[in-house]
Amino acid sequence: MSAQNLEELRETTEGSKNTYLASYRWIRLGDKEAQKVVIHAYDSGSINDPVILAQLASYYQKFDLNQSKKMYLSLLDKSSPEQFEPDRLLGSVTIYQQRNDFEKVYIYPKANLLMNDNTESEEKLSALIHGNKQLEAFLTKQATSLADQLSQGDYASSEIRHQLQPLP
Repeated sequence: MSAQNLEELRETTEGSKNTYLASYRWIRLGDKEAQKVVIHAYDSGSINDPVILAQLASYYQKFDLNQSKKMYLSLLDKSSPEQFEPDRLLGSVTIYQQRNDFEKVYIYPKANLLMNDNTESEEKLSALIHGNKQLEAFLTKQATSLADQLSQGDYASSEIRHQLQPLP
């Protein structure tokens, strides 16, 4: 696409109330008015798209950890196996780090590694729990269950969900 076509697209989508266009304009172009459209759509309950929800969760992570956590956990519940991106598990890690919940800081990235068939960060994860092999085995079992349930689309009703997200 040429620069002229991109500029025309920018001009024709400016001020759009379409959530997808507003999300694009906000994330790609830094459009604050488009950001307001997306946040309003979320507040009114009209956003179910996992990509937009992940963008919002990341945005809220900067100033409202509770809202961000709620959104990240909601993504786990709502995403089908086809929609789920394992890297979204990493979004909540900062929240749990700030709360010193290092078991969850271990579980979510471990599940991500399992879902991506990647083992390169194993030593770093082990260091989080000070090399405690018994705890590592327990947390790895939870991470494996999390990865399996997300891959199968059964997370919302799974036992691992209730373990990781106890009722308040």
